[in-house]
Amino acid sequence: MAMEVGAEIEAKLAVADPALLRALARRQQLGPYKLIPWGRVHLHSLYADTKGLVLARGGIALRFRRMTGSPRARPRWEATIKWAGQVDGDVHHRPEINIPLDEAPTFPLLLQNEILKAHLSAWLCGRRLVPLFVTDIVRQRRQLVRDSDQEGEGLAELALDEVEIRATPESEPLLRYCEIEIEKLAGSKEDVADSAEILKRELNLEPSPATKFGRAMALVHPQVKFGERPKIASRADERGDIVAARLAAAQLRRLRQSDPIIRLGRDAEGVHAMRVAIRRLRTLTAAFEQALPKDVAARLEAELEWLGDGLATARELDVEIERLQQFDTHAPPALRLALERLRLQLNQQRQEAGTAIVAIFDGARYRRLLLGLERIAERPRPAPGAPVLGAIAYESVRRSLKRLRRCAKQEESPSVETMHALRIRTKRLRYILEFVSDLAGKSIDRTLKELTGLQEVLGRYHDAIRATERIQGYVAHADARTDATQVLALGALLGAQLQAAEEERRRFAKIWRRWRKGKRHRHLKQVLDRLKRLTPPALLG
Repeated sequence: MAMEVGAEIEAKLAVADPALLRALARRQQLGPYKLIPWGRVHLHSLYADTKGLVLARGGIALRFRRMTGSPRARPRWEATIKWAGQVDGDVHHRPEINIPLDEAPTFPLLLQNEILKAHLSAWLCGRRLVPLFVTDIVRQRRQLVRDSDQEGEGLAELALDEVEIRATPESEPLLRYCEIEIEKLAGSKEDVADSAEILKRELNLEPSPATKFGRAMALVHPQVKFGERPKIASRADERGDIVAARLAAAQLRRLRQSDPIIRLGRDAEGVHAMRVAIRRLRTLTAAFEQALPKDVAARLEAELEWLGDGLATARELDVEIERLQQFDTHAPPALRLALERLRLQLNQQRQEAGTAIVAIFDGARYRRLLLGLERIAERPRPAPGAPVLGAIAYESVRRSLKRLRRCAKQEESPSVETMHALRIRTKRLRYILEFVSDLAGKSIDRTLKELTGLQEVLGRYHDAIRATERIQGYVAHADARTDATQVLALGALLGAQLQAAEEERRRFAKIWRRWRKGKRHRHLKQVLDRLKRLTPPALLG
């Protein structure tokens, strides 16, 4: 099932007169590039989404395309997923993946292709796809090859397009237009930009900033902004449930973006990114509890905790594998060899944990959670007497700061358990402050930097302690197959983790002394005072 997401790099130029395309098709040279004929094709494309346009709102375009060419060419269908990208001058750069299909799609469509499901399941949540609109393109193709290149390798494709956009395959065109696309093949981004510049200069052309999908959406669904990211309100008198909806939308997007990374097992950071999104959502649920209906807040907290627990083992194994790799870089070859059994065991456990996560993702409970978050993000439902943002911000920061101060006063040298609890409290305070950063004034940047530093030290300490516990477990369960060299290697690895934990403990002690003396509280107090001033006393509750 493994197919890599590629990058589409292309320039687009608007063409007002179709005659210009015909003239350009007769050219054999473009500056330092030879133009090699590459055929004429017809591209019939169906774009699809849910009825609520969840893909488009998330910055995803899904296209089903059939290409036909000469009478001898066999028509074929392929699906393409394109994600929102960037425009740098004349050059568009966006991620995409192309998947060959055995047959034409039929609507309403429930995805069966495993690659499409892996990338889109978190967005679709079992919903069927419906057609959005149709494009038909007559494309004359040329390959750009440098004069000096004896091999004649195509650096880019020059596509001369005559485009029609329709609401349905049978309807009259809503728009006809022409454009030139220059898409990178074996060349570089500079080849694309340079050839576009030559065309602009010689033919007096202008860049075309809109994609075909963007043009069609503007005609058929003008109310939807492709990939529009919700803007977090910064007004102290804003209704709390509306702000919570926008904050939830941002974290839901991050959660959905992490889903395919985890499913495909390409990057350990996918699990970490999803766990961060879950923690932020749990903090949001607690901070905005009074602004949400009680049944919604309670159910959401329980489901987020369940999902976070389902990812925990995989994340711990990712950290442990990374720490083992770091140990390997400095260990003698004999010790690295002796740890091979442990390495294989960790990788096997990680593979099993990944399989368990995919089973969670394929289940109805996970889909219900995503749909529940989607409803909160799109249709806020306020609790009776819901407080405004200023009151929520002040009360949430006040409570969280009070817990942190209490911990600072209680213990000069906290236990492992207390340090773990402190890490959680630090993260929650940081997330709350990030949620309301627009209200908190300039001092918020310094405060967030200090909290992040404390959190990172506590996180590294926690990881080292968990690693020592796991290694001790391996030693305790060693069997007859574990020889003396392996025991020695495990002992060296254990010693390295204990040393790392001790170093982080010393760093923490230095930072913690400042917290206990109140030097760090001053900045937080300034933030709290500002939040209080921004909110009228009658709204503070």
